[in-house]
Amino acid sequence: MTITGSNFGSSRGTSTVKFNGKSAGTAKSWSATKIVVKVPSGAQTGKVVVTVKGIQSNGVTFTVTVPPAITRLNPTSGPVGTSVTITGSNFGSTQGMSTVKFDGKSAGTATSWSATRILVKVPAGAQSGKVVVTVKGLQSNGVEFTVTVTSACSAGGNGAGLLNGDYTFLEQGFTHPSLAFFVFAGRFHADGVNTISKGLLEYNSEGYGGSNGTPLPFTGCFVLNTSSTSGPAHGTMTLVNSGAGLSYTFAIAVQSNGNGRLIQFDTSQDFRGSGYFEKQCPKATNGACSAFADSNVSGGYGLAFIGFITHTQTSNAAFVGRLDANGSSGTSGAVIDLSTSAGVAALNDAFTASYKVTDTTNGRVGITADVTYNGNYSKGVAETFHFACYLGNLDSSHVATVLYCINTDTPSGTLPLVAGRFILQNTPSGGWTNKNVVPSSNASVIWSTGISGGGYARVTAGQFTYNTSANPPTISLSQDLNKGGGTYVFQQGVIDISVASNGRLQASAGGNLLSPCYVLDAGEGVCVDEANNASLSYFVPQEAKPPGGFSMGSFDNSFSIGTLNPMTVGVNDIVGVAASAGATGELSGSEYLDEASSGLSKPSLSATYSISSGTDATIGRFVVSVASPTTDTLALYVIDADTAVAASTTDLEPGLMYFAH
Repeated sequence: MTITGSNFGSSRGTSTVKFNGKSAGTAKSWSATKIVVKVPSGAQTGKVVVTVKGIQSNGVTFTVTVPPAITRLNPTSGPVGTSVTITGSNFGSTQGMSTVKFDGKSAGTATSWSATRILVKVPAGAQSGKVVVTVKGLQSNGVEFTVTVTSACSAGGNGAGLLNGDYTFLEQGFTHPSLAFFVFAGRFHADGVNTISKGLLEYNSEGYGGSNGTPLPFTGCFVLNTSSTSGPAHGTMTLVNSGAGLSYTFAIAVQSNGNGRLIQFDTSQDFRGSGYFEKQCPKATNGACSAFADSNVSGGYGLAFIGFITHTQTSNAAFVGRLDANGSSGTSGAVIDLSTSAGVAALNDAFTASYKVTDTTNGRVGITADVTYNGNYSKGVAETFHFACYLGNLDSSHVATVLYCINTDTPSGTLPLVAGRFILQNTPSGGWTNKNVVPSSNASVIWSTGISGGGYARVTAGQFTYNTSANPPTISLSQDLNKGGGTYVFQQGVIDISVASNGRLQASAGGNLLSPCYVLDAGEGVCVDEANNASLSYFVPQEAKPPGGFSMGSFDNSFSIGTLNPMTVGVNDIVGVAASAGATGELSGSEYLDEASSGLSKPSLSATYSISSGTDATIGRFVVSVASPTTDTLALYVIDADTAVAASTTDLEPGLMYFAH
């Protein structure tokens, strides 16, 4: 504020400026005719008075504007047209140019308006989100209001409360009948009752085109049922955008923390795929996120993606890498390893990348990456990837621990169409070493998906232990490998490893590189196979082996189950719930099964499991004999009491299953 007058003195000295008796403190500038000061905290409307050598000036009235404040909404949820009473302060005696908005949608003219109370109706088109009052350009705090669709959704089931909050999701699969690869990514809000709102979906596909980086809004309904008050649930979720002709139905399985798996199906079988969803802000009140910003992407991130280069079932690609995000759209330290069915395209290549939160309400992030390949068949080729990503699982520091992403580019040349994740990297002070990559249990469980040379799905599941005393350090790997078409083997071997300070770990045998990996945390990371089949691997710490080895009781819980990254059209997509009984070795449950030949069914699951040998007891491996809905044998590896992963050992188009309580 500039105060103009006379006889203020050439400098301040002991002179003062007070706003209705509240001292303004230090002035920005002071002369005999002009003073510049800031309105002090706590000032109220009243006279501004300058005092020089004990002599007070005349007083001139200054009005201190105070932003409106909302203390309560009544009710806090309801459909469009609901009358909502907003209680608070500093609203002004009349509405005038002031506004009320529901998640950015104006409520128009209020039914009544006073300084402490406003009565408005939920406007048409409103979605769940913050209610904000704006008076003379000053915004109030935002208070959450849930817009319900009571007439559109049927009862949500006895497990509906598990699906509650803001979520991000990722899916991949194949179109029908063109059999082209597609990827989906997006976000939504679930109300824990039956309704999906605030949905955004974007997709890319060789056969059906894509949304071209423009998210499609949707609403929807869901039904979830559980047989246990604390266990997982499964059911269906339908997403609709009538304006864009979008209508998709998913079968979903939700674990006890609200995260889950999904498969997609519809009557025409246009899209068949599987994926997963995760809470955006699990630590927020009611799981509802506040505004997003570039600062939500900060620190080191590993990356893992898989997909296809051209419209063929064998021309696949996968890559892993890492980068550092500075919290304000810039990155550094970016490297990538990319393998394709044609050979290695990039090997420890540096690349440049930038990012921007393009939707601060929904957590959408645009990422651009420029890569110049150095592989033998692609040396010198430059590609630019454009990723559409959604923030997930913000931690207590409001940093996203995962970004679910698809690229929005049209596949061409060596540029693939992929889906994947950026995952927060927990790098120790001083960087990674051969010692600190080891988890406390000294063991990790690893699994992978890809395509074999014969065009079949290729899956692995296994366990490895570390020996950092060896020179070079090694891991001892035991794994089940099914290349499809009847080619299955149980493998054991010793692999050399070496790790760089940025977490890039090389796994080699006989001096030949098998897989470059990136460590995300002790015992956890991602890998890509460099053997021309472009499979993508994840490994996580295994719980400490009990004295005497793993036993039947080590696999005894209730689980949500779902397929992981199927890479061919012949793999059946499955989600459901299952309960294991360690004492009897029985596995039972119910699942949604989407078969390429016959579509969706909901059969019961019946299986038995056992530990077949001393080796299995040592590594936490169970043999699961599935009797229904189809006969199969699985090799299941226990990760901990709440999670496990299993690979088919007999299916000609093998799948990979993830179990989570």
